[in-house]
Amino acid sequence: MPVAETPVTTVDVAVLGPDSPQGQAVLAALAESRLARRVHALSTGGAPGRLVEFGDDQIAVNPPEDFDYSGVALVFLCNPADLSAQERERLGVAGVPVIDCCGGLGPSPARPRVVAEINPERLAEAVGGGVACPTALAAVLALVLAPLQRRFGLEAVQVSTYEAVGGLGRSGVRALDQEVRELLNFRTPEQAYFGRTLAFNVLPIVEAGPDEVVDDLRSVLDEPGLPVALARVRVPVFHGDGVAVFARLGSAVNTVDVEAALAGGPGLEMVSGEGEPPSPLTEAAVGEGVYVSLLSGGAGGDRTVRLWVAVDAVRRGLGLNAVRVAELLLKEYL
Repeated sequence: MPVAETPVTTVDVAVLGPDSPQGQAVLAALAESRLARRVHALSTGGAPGRLVEFGDDQIAVNPPEDFDYSGVALVFLCNPADLSAQERERLGVAGVPVIDCCGGLGPSPARPRVVAEINPERLAEAVGGGVACPTALAAVLALVLAPLQRRFGLEAVQVSTYEAVGGLGRSGVRALDQEVRELLNFRTPEQAYFGRTLAFNVLPIVEAGPDEVVDDLRSVLDEPGLPVALARVRVPVFHGDGVAVFARLGSAVNTVDVEAALAGGPGLEMVSGEGEPPSPLTEAAVGEGVYVSLLSGGAGGDRTVRLWVAVDAVRRGLGLNAVRVAELLLKEYL
């Protein structure tokens, strides 16, 4: 699946925080796109000159304090730990647009939260070219819910997630792999990475502070009062996430209309008929789509629907979205 449907100008970009899960996803999306002529990987951690994966190649990581931001068209901020007060000031002086992929710049009306297929018009609100990408899960949920919202209205949403360790980056994959090996050899695994053993287990994901996923979803859908109940679970799967969505719509619906609305949703791949619903292993881990199946709802004038979604959330909801937002920003507003 191409990252953009129309050609864009090829430019030099910088990725600040390439080792984070967000940075890895952005680098992977950039490697498949036509956006970047050259990618500069910048980080305050690790040895200068070390290499990170970039598609089938590798690129060197250098300290940001030695970098001239005026030489790039865009900066992808992927790790707040790499954004010191000095770097923030230097970015401001250079006037380079920043795609905030990690919330490192903090919330601001001057940085709209954008999903390229849902609310690209909000890029016009960006002051100085700064844009915030919503969390990966919020972007995926927005892609699924927006077609239903526009067609039928949306009154409430309940979501349960089953999230793979791939969303934590390569370190999460390595940690689960090590746990599986230890248990299969009748040894007790170290439990530092996940807090408790995840292999052959499931663990709740408990976030401290405000629920960023819910806030981002409401912002992208422009539904500030939308009731959203969210339960997140980490599962011992390497790549590909499952999401169960229960939505109460604003009007009575039937199955045909719901499936038609979802099939017409940008970025969605509707899996319908008598076949099996999509799964993280068979679809999400190998594809770049948001695979959706209608499990029930729409019968007898009901207003509720139950959906099942398979997706690689960080790859699709963050990496690809960040690159598509950058392409739109360059093409339409810079």
